[in-house]
Amino acid sequence: MGNRTVWLPQFLLNKAIGADKFRHMSERLIPRLIWLERLIKPRYWPFARDHADRVIGLAALILSIAVTLPIPLGNWFPAFSCALVGLALSERDGVLLGIAVACGVLSLMVIAGVVIGASMMAGAVMH
Repeated sequence: MGNRTVWLPQFLLNKAIGADKFRHMSERLIPRLIWLERLIKPRYWPFARDHADRVIGLAALILSIAVTLPIPLGNWFPAFSCALVGLALSERDGVLLGIAVACGVLSLMVIAGVVIGASMMAGAVMH
C-alpha cells in the first residue's frame, strides 16, 4: 500500500508476553539469527526502493495464492519461496532474491505439472 510504517490490528497491539518467556525465546532465537545474518547481506540489489516493494509484493501474492491451493504436499515449496523473498527484501539481498525467484518459478511449475497431470489422468479415466 506504499505506507512508510507498519500497521498492526489493535488486538495484536494489545498482546503481551512475560519477561521469562521472552528471555527463553531470545536465547533460542539469537544464535539462529546470527547464523542467518552471516549468509544474508545487502548486495546486488537490482531495484530502486519504491519499485521493488510493489513488484516483489506481487510475486509474494502469487506465491501465497499457490500456498492455498488444495494440492497434497504442494504448499511447502511456494511457502518456502515466499519466505526467501521476504528475507531477500528485508536485507536487500539480490543474490537471495534470485534464488527465491528461481524457487518460486520452480514451485509454480511443479504445481502446474501436478494439476495438468491430474487433469490428464482424470480425462483418461473418463474415456
